[in-house]
Amino acid sequence: MNVQDIISHEPKIFADADNWNAFSEMAAHRDSIINTWYKAATDQIRLHFHNKPSDRWSSSPWDNEYDTKFFLSEFGDQSIFIGYGWKYEFHLYVGDSNQFDFNQMNELLTQDQYSGILEAFNLPPSPISHGNDGGKSILANRRHFKFSHNDSVSFVEDESELAWYAGNRTDEFVQQAIAQLEKFTKNEEITHLIGELNRRSKKQETQ
Repeated sequence: MNVQDIISHEPKIFADADNWNAFSEMAAHRDSIINTWYKAATDQIRLHFHNKPSDRWSSSPWDNEYDTKFFLSEFGDQSIFIGYGWKYEFHLYVGDSNQFDFNQMNELLTQDQYSGILEAFNLPPSPISHGNDGGKSILANRRHFKFSHNDSVSFVEDESELAWYAGNRTDEFVQQAIAQLEKFTKNEEITHLIGELNRRSKKQETQ
């Protein structure tokens, strides 16, 4: 929708100065509203895993108050971990890329014995670089959440639209997020595979 379409579609917003000023003020707070909605859902997710921890797994905030990483306690938060980053993209991620051999990691993920990890993501291995923070995303699922709307069910990809569901249909959002995480944290086989991926992908120390 272009600018002229927006003006024509929402005439009340532009009908007088008071409406326009109210709209402008709300638009100025867009990012804060999105973050507040995501935080509301994140608080519940973190509380769930605090009250019902999974064996061998720990969690911590992932750089902010709405992203969270889940890692095997044995390997720490700079290891290969899962988590919600970039406002609820689901990632298999390397905390410290200097410690791991990515060629080895990708080779392992193509082997049948690691297929459970890929199946939990519903994606093939596809390395994706993200940012300049010394980390790297190995797998990412941006279409995890789905909601009913107007008698249909569809995936929600847009960051701001998904934020609305996080803040206004919070229970549904939280349940879906927990279900995705527990495909890993409550599954002994996948937990073992994440551990093996950490062990076998780690660079050998040189003398």
